[in-house]
Amino acid sequence: MKKTILFALLALLAVAMVACGGGASEPAAGGGESAGGPTTHNIKGEDIAFDVTELTASANNQITVNFENVGTLEHNWVLLPPGVDPLAATEADAIAGADAGIVPGGESVTFSFAAPPAGTYDYVCTVEGHAAAGMVGKLTIQ
Repeated sequence: MKKTILFALLALLAVAMVACGGGASEPAAGGGESAGGPTTHNIKGEDIAFDVTELTASANNQITVNFENVGTLEHNWVLLPPGVDPLAATEADAIAGADAGIVPGGESVTFSFAAPPAGTYDYVCTVEGHAAAGMVGKLTIQ
């Protein structure tokens, strides 16, 4: 009888350990990893908002942005160099390659660019009035 109870407890313990065991963890918001390698960020443009407003990446690496416009208005995603006013920025102000172009509602685009030097950079939607309405964010390069 004691062997049966002991076996049942061991079996229950084994099931509990498997249930609590590790699996793949979900990526951080924005889908980016910033621990020293290439980074991919998944960003959605909603009606006058980005779903992620703070991103990180590592210097001297490639950054890939998967930008999906889930709103009905057209949007873009533009990374700005230091010194550019986010509320007055245009697509032409973008850091080289760090620009989604205009993306119509319901469409998406993927683009990659070299991470700029360490620092904090603004990203915006440069469609008229969108940045002023709050469609802005920060990318920190470490």
